[in-house]
Amino acid sequence: MLPNIEDVAMFGLLISVPEAVNPWHWFQNTQQNAEMSHVLDTISRTELKLVQIAALPDDWDGYGAECISEAAIRNTKAILPFLAENPDILESAEFVPNPYGTLSLLWEKDGETAHLEIGTSRFSFYGPELGGGGLLKLEGAVGSMSRDVLDSLTALRDIKWEGESNSLTLVA
Repeated sequence: MLPNIEDVAMFGLLISVPEAVNPWHWFQNTQQNAEMSHVLDTISRTELKLVQIAALPDDWDGYGAECISEAAIRNTKAILPFLAENPDILESAEFVPNPYGTLSLLWEKDGETAHLEIGTSRFSFYGPELGGGGLLKLEGAVGSMSRDVLDSLTALRDIKWEGESNSLTLVA
């Protein structure tokens, strides 16, 4: 039950509005839902790109290229939520099939580039070091990709980092 507004004004009391009628929580939830919807839309658009790339046949480039392996597509799909922690990073990625069955994600801004190549079980990455100190080079098992990749992309894209993950964990 809401307090009588005239009584509040008459006595000059500061009241707290009950949670049930406080629109702030609704607004926060609506904003969070909109952000989550944006992330999910970004992932869906990216998955559509991956479906198109997965449909490429052998010799898709006319020079004997292998089709992109199912494992490379699966590994790329698995890292999408990791990359989508900052949707601008995922949205700005260019997806490029490679002639030996792997998939590359490329970013470029102001003459600087970052490159993430994903294969059947491994990845390689190069991009700017956080703080502009040079080139970051990483490689390893796809499931061991660290936040360093996102930090580098954040530095390249000049995007504020808002994610919480420190590393990617893939479930087999």
